[in-house]
Formats: sequence, C-alpha cells, structure tokens
Amino acid sequence: MQHIEKEMNSCHTDNDVYLRPLLQNEVTVNAAFLVVDLGSGDLKIRLVKFKANKKSGVWSEHYHIPELTRRSTSIQLFDLIADCVKKFVKDHDMLGKDFRVAFVFSFPCENRPDLSQAYLTKWTKEFQCSGFDNKDLRELLQNALPKDKMSCVLDVKIVVNDAVGALVSAAYDDPSCKLSLVVGNGFYSCYINEQGGKGTYTEFVKAEMGALSVSETLAGFITEYDKELDQFSLDPGGQILEKMVSIMYLGEILRLVLVKLSNEGLLFIGNFDTSKLKERGSIDADDVSLIESDKTEHHYFTRFVLRKLQLQDCSDEDSRIVRYVCGIVSERGAYLAAAGLAALINRMDTPDMTIAADGPSLNIYHPRFYGLMQAKTEELVKPGTKFKIVCSQNGSAIGAALAAEARQRQPPAPRATVTRAGPKARPWKIN
Repeated sequence: MQHIEKEMNSCHTDNDVYLRPLLQNEVTVNAAFLVVDLGSGDLKIRLVKFKANKKSGVWSEHYHIPELTRRSTSIQLFDLIADCVKKFVKDHDMLGKDFRVAFVFSFPCENRPDLSQAYLTKWTKEFQCSGFDNKDLRELLQNALPKDKMSCVLDVKIVVNDAVGALVSAAYDDPSCKLSLVVGNGFYSCYINEQGGKGTYTEFVKAEMGALSVSETLAGFITEYDKELDQFSLDPGGQILEKMVSIMYLGEILRLVLVKLSNEGLLFIGNFDTSKLKERGSIDADDVSLIESDKTEHHYFTRFVLRKLQLQDCSDEDSRIVRYVCGIVSERGAYLAAAGLAALINRMDTPDMTIAADGPSLNIYHPRFYGLMQAKTEELVKPGTKFKIVCSQNGSAIGAALAAEARQRQPPAPRATVTRAGPKARPWKIN
C-alpha cells in the first residue's frame, strides 16, 4: 500500500472536474435524461426520470458491440451507437420528444472542467478503435445523432466516466459519500477533494489506480500468469494493476494457473482433453462467480464450469483444487483492490465516509470480493477511520443525469486543471 500511496503523491495535474453539487430540491420536476453508457463489450442505454426531485425510474437496454466494431474506427463505433439509440428511442415510444443526453464513457480521458468536452487518452479493456486523436467525444456522439434520423432532438450535454457518475449519484442521496469505486470492468475511482473546491464548486478527482506501473509498486506481486495475460492483451504494458484486480480478468488468471497445473501433471490426470481449457478467454467472470458460489458437497457448480470446458467426469480432488485456486486468485485481487482503496481513504483523511461501489459487480458478479476487500481495507486504513461501502445500482447513469442537470444550471466552471491521482504517463513493460 505504501508504494501505491507514493505513486499517488507523485501524480501530475491534467484533468480536474468541477461541479456544483445539486441539492435534493434542485432537480427539475419531471426531468428526463437519456444516458448512453460505453464501458465494456455491451452498450447500455438508459432513460432516467425524476419526479418531485426524486428518481422515479430507470429504463435500461443492453446492446452487444461485436469484437470487430470494438477494433474498428470512431465512425463505425459511433454509427453503431447511433443505431442502438435510434432503436431505444423507437422501442420506448420516445419519438418526437426532446431529451438531454449524458454520455458515460468509462475509459481514460481528459475532460474540460465543466465536462462539456472529453478526449480519449488511451483505450483499455476490450477496445482498440482508431480515429480518436484530438476528437471531442461529446461532439462525436452529437454528430452521430442527427435529428432527421431520430425524429427528436437529442442534446448531448456532458461526458463523464462511471466513477464520477456513481459518486455524483450517491452524494446526492447521502452527503457523507465522498468516494466511488469501479472494480468490475476496470479499476479506478473518483473522490471529492474538500480542499480543492472553488467557490460553490466541488472538485471531483479521478483516480486511475489501475494504471499504476510495475516498477517498485507491483514488482513483488507480478506472477508469470500476470505477464502472460498482459502479453496477449490489447494494451501490453498498460493498466497492470487493473489486470490483476478487475473482476473481468480474474477468469483468465484462473485459466492460466489451471493450464500450468494440468501441464505439470497435478490436475486433470488421465485421459482428459484440455484443448478447450487452453483457449484464451474460455473462463470468464461468470465462471469465477459460479465457482466461488459453490457450497455444495459434490462441487456441482464447479463441475458445471468444467463441463463447459469439456472436462467431464473430473474427480472430487480436481474439483477441490479448482475451487481452491479460484479462491486464491479472488483473494489476491480483492486484497490488491483494498490496498488501492485504503491508499485513497488515507489520502483523503476523512474520519467517517460512505463509499459508492458502481453497479452490482461486488455483490452479484462475485459473491466474495466485496467482503474480502472490505475486511482488508479496514486493516489498512488509519486507526479510527470509519467507512461503509454501498452498492450504487444504476449509479453511473443517475449520476450522469444529475451532472447534466448541474452543468445546465451552473455558470462556466473555473479554469483549472484536475489532479488525477495516478502515475505520470509513460510506457510500462514487465521484465
């Protein structure tokens, strides 16, 4: 944890976000927002409505983005997004109506302080599209949504990431919420800097914890499995801590360990076909969740995952080993996440706070991750520090809608740069 704190203390300034937080009586009565959320292999489009200053409903649809599109061009990607928005508008009887749009873009980017512009700095996760150099993301989405195709006016107001959205949403309901955390499809955070505000504005600091480098910080924790995962990723050398922590990568780490055990004759001994196991990506986050949920005497859930890998009739010993290894991989990820979270909590030096975990990932996608991370974080924070972690269901969408409302109400934000809690930009390699 000390190494992570050191990296954060040597951060550089390039991207502040300033908002005047909305009070609970300030949201326009009967306000409605369209939220376009891009952050993983699925595009999420949500209609968020407020009534009498309270959230009245969230209507959501998921649209799959093919791998070919995730590695195409900005034009092809945003054309697909526009087609999905058009379908959503039609399916939800929104034709002929005007909506303010918030764009949740959950990749590293540089924002204007008022969130009116954002520029991609690097792709992560499963995306690697071209044509984004010096392109404003808000403008790209706005241009892809021409009025003649939608039969309605869709006005794109802001671009935020899901950590900012989750924090804005949670802080609206609970002013003691000062920090948000994303650990499902990435590893980053956002926190409120109590000393960094300007006038009525609050400074929201984006913390790209997953981008921490190998030197000093992680060298003692990198394994041969991490090196192989990184080598065959879309961004070798980048987002190293994220690849060790994020729930989306745990399945691949588990698979690599099982392959080595099998190759060394310690697992699946006998006439087993392990060709499916040796396919990259053949174990995913859902499989990890299922194995971690397995409390059955005869390992039924674990055997179900093994059958998907064409490993039928495995012994009880094989199933026990798979469950044990899965538990170790999960614990390491949760403990490293706790180190990053504790470093942020200690940096903020707030004695009592609420932390918003975006989405259901901590509770649904992985049944033990939340508890493991919570317990280890409690060990690492300064004595006397109290905190609680709450699940921010649909938090990124609701927060993005609130941020769009806040931006419309506020005058131009102060001209300043945001302190990004993270390492200086540089190429990283694993030795």
